[in-house]
Amino acid sequence: MARRRKKRKIIKKAVKIPTLFQCPNCGSNTLSVVFAKGESGRKAIVSCSRCGLYYEYGNVPSIYQAVDVYNKFIDLFEEGKVKVEFKEAAGLEELAEEVSEELEGMEEAGEE
Repeated sequence: MARRRKKRKIIKKAVKIPTLFQCPNCGSNTLSVVFAKGESGRKAIVSCSRCGLYYEYGNVPSIYQAVDVYNKFIDLFEEGKVKVEFKEAAGLEELAEEVSEELEGMEEAGEE
């Protein structure tokens, strides 16, 4: 008496789309793509938190995701067709000052 064979269950793994990408300028994985509604439609802001690379990509189609904008930005960056700004990371200097003040306050409290 033979038994029926069990069907093999195939487990599908979902592919997770990344949120941080590799910066073409500094090489670190700190490049982010943020979407915003502008005056002339949807725009994407590409920025690196390490080196300060900043680019605004206007009139982004609604079907585009962060990966699509990143790929478009890399193509334009490598061709030299994009003018990129470098901005300081907002608030990092102020945050560093606050942390150093807190550490000094803790050290003084510990000495007394």
